[in-house]
Amino acid sequence: MEYMCRVFGLAEGNEWFGRNKEVDLTNQFELKTKRIDIDFHVNEGLLSDQDIKNRLRHLENFPIPYCIKSMPPQFTNTIESVKLPLEQRIEVAQDILKDFDLIWFKNEDKISHFCYELTCIRCSSAGYPRPREYGIYDSEKRVTPPENSFTATVEDFDKFMRREEFTDAVMKTFTCPVVTYDDFVKNQDQEIQRIADYYDLQMQDVYKIPVIHNPDYRNIFTNYSEIEKWFTQYQR
Repeated sequence: MEYMCRVFGLAEGNEWFGRNKEVDLTNQFELKTKRIDIDFHVNEGLLSDQDIKNRLRHLENFPIPYCIKSMPPQFTNTIESVKLPLEQRIEVAQDILKDFDLIWFKNEDKISHFCYELTCIRCSSAGYPRPREYGIYDSEKRVTPPENSFTATVEDFDKFMRREEFTDAVMKTFTCPVVTYDDFVKNQDQEIQRIADYYDLQMQDVYKIPVIHNPDYRNIFTNYSEIEKWFTQYQR
């Protein structure tokens, strides 16, 4: 997203609706966030519905073009709304997103995405000595996890699939550019051009940050073959 913001001259608001971000709403000319150390294994420290409204209002009044990264489940992962019926949560997310110009970034290699997420959760948790080392977008700081250092659980898998299905259900009503991880890795320029053409945006010639590929997780996860079976046998 950082690269896209530079190409299109957009202000960047990363993870604007995440519970792991403290948002500074005091300056109407900035999209300023600060990372908060949380335990990603438990759904605690939730925002309130009013927090979501306040962050939306800041965007509504923001004076220059911007781009934010968000995930549809974040809009109702709040103290008041987390236990709403599924269909109602989907409707809330759709009602919020309909007011934005959307780009849907997807990783179609679900197994790699799942494994990457679990490694990121561990190194993003409170007290971890080298924050985000398995997922940071800085090639000099990015580290490949040691062999046999992770084991996934069925609970991890179920949580991942619930979020994937929720996002699919929310996004099915929208027509927007869909950019896959593989396509972006193969040709960043082509994918950025598609977005520019779709929204009639002017592009700037800026330097690229090399895309860091996910590692081969087969030797990193002790039960990788079991993970493959979960995805192969899964039925919606």
